Amino acid sequence: MTAVSCKERKCFVIKMRPSHEKKVRGWDANALTILERNTPAALDSYEDRADALQQRLRLLIKCRSIFHEQWSL
Repeated sequence: MTAVSCKERKCFVIKMRPSHEKKVRGWDANALTILERNTPAALDSYEDRADALQQRLRLLIKCRSIFHEQWSL
């Protein structure tokens, strides 16, 4: 698995090897696990942690669509 930087949008896209894509149907499930691990556990409440995860997931989805557009050209 490699992380592809999306410098213009200031976010990161997770790209899995094609063999893994078949297992996970893309890489959303794996990317969510990575986001969970990288979200600070020291946030004040569970709601704050969930909000931080949601924001990161939105960025990931946004960058994923940009990555796929560029990849398909």
